[in-house]
Amino acid sequence: MERSQQKTKPHVFFVDDEPKICKVTQETLERAGMAVECFADGSECLVQLSRRRCDLLIMDMQMPGMGGIELLIEAKRIAPKMPVLIVTGYADSSTASAAIEAGAEYVIEKPLYKKSFLLKVRSLLNVISPTNPSLGWGSSERPVRCSHDKNGLRERILDVATTLFAEDGFHKTTIREIARRAHCNISAANYHFHGKENLYVEVFRRQMQMLAGRRLSRMERELSGRESRMNVEALIGSFAEIFLESFVADARGSQVMRLMMHEKQEPHLPQGLFLREVIQPVRRIMRQALVRACPQLSQTNADLCLHSIVAQLLNLLQAQDLFKGLDEKEMPLLNREKSLEHIVRFSVGGIRQYLDCSAKTH
Repeated sequence: MERSQQKTKPHVFFVDDEPKICKVTQETLERAGMAVECFADGSECLVQLSRRRCDLLIMDMQMPGMGGIELLIEAKRIAPKMPVLIVTGYADSSTASAAIEAGAEYVIEKPLYKKSFLLKVRSLLNVISPTNPSLGWGSSERPVRCSHDKNGLRERILDVATTLFAEDGFHKTTIREIARRAHCNISAANYHFHGKENLYVEVFRRQMQMLAGRRLSRMERELSGRESRMNVEALIGSFAEIFLESFVADARGSQVMRLMMHEKQEPHLPQGLFLREVIQPVRRIMRQALVRACPQLSQTNADLCLHSIVAQLLNLLQAQDLFKGLDEKEMPLLNREKSLEHIVRFSVGGIRQYLDCSAKTH
C-alpha cells in the first residue's frame, strides 16, 4: 500500500544553491505530500531530469555556474510540458519577462510564504494531473503571473537608475538624483539596494537577464525550426541578426549598449558577472550548433571562431554609434544590412580557409 501511494506522489525538483532554503522547502513540500529532490546547481538537475520523471521544476534565478535562464531553456528542451516555477529575490518585470519568454509559468519573489507558495505549487501540479484533462497543455491560456507589483517603488528606482547610469555612467550618477527622479527619499533607495554600488549591480543584472533571455529564446526557436544540421552561412547569419537585435531593436537595447560602454570605461561590476549571465549561456548553445554545422571544428576552435564573429559585431555597433549622421557612401559601415552580409561572408570564408589549412597539415 505504501509503495502504491509513493508512486502517485507528485515528483518535484528544487534547484537553489542555498542549503537552508533547500532544506526548508523540501520539508514544506514533503509535508504537503510531494516527493522532492534538491539540487545545488543546474547541471546536476539536468542530468537527473533526463533520467527521471519530474512533474514540476522549482528553481532560483541567481546561481553560480549555469544561470537561471540557461537552466530553464535546457530543462524545457528535455521536458517541454513540465511546468516551471521561478523563485527569486529579484522579481522585477524584466527578470519576469525574460523567464516567462523562456518558458516559465510563474515568477514569485523571495521570501516565500508557505500558504501562497503551496497554492502556486498545487495549481501547477493540477495542470498536469491526469484527473484534470481540461487543464492540459493544449490550451493557449498558460498560467503566467508575477507576484511583483510592476509599478512598485523598487522597480521604479531600478528604471530611473538604469536611465541615469546609461546616460552618465557610475561616477556622475548620484543616489540623490535617482531618488529625486523616482519620487522617493534617499533612505528608501538605500533600504532597497544598500548603496549605489549594489544598485548598479542590480541594474546590470536585470539588463543582462533580459539580454540573455531574449537571445537564448530566439536562438532556440531558430535552431529548432531548421533541420538538425544547419549550414554554416545560415547559422552565422541567424546568430548575427539575433546578436544585433538585442542592441538595436528598441530603446532598451540601445540603453544596454550605453551601459556596457560606460562599464568598459569605468569598471564597477564584480569580476565574471557578465561572463556568467550573458556570454556563457549563449556561447554554449552557439558553439554546439557551430560544431554540428562544421564537424571538423573542435570545441576550442569553435569558441575562437565565435569570439572573432562577436568582435566584428561589437565593432559594427560601436562604429555605427560613432559615425552616426555621416553619409553611407563615406562610411559603408552605416549600412547595417550590407555590413552584416560582409561579416557573415568574411567569417564563413575564414572558417572554411582555416579548415582547409588544417586538413592539409594533417
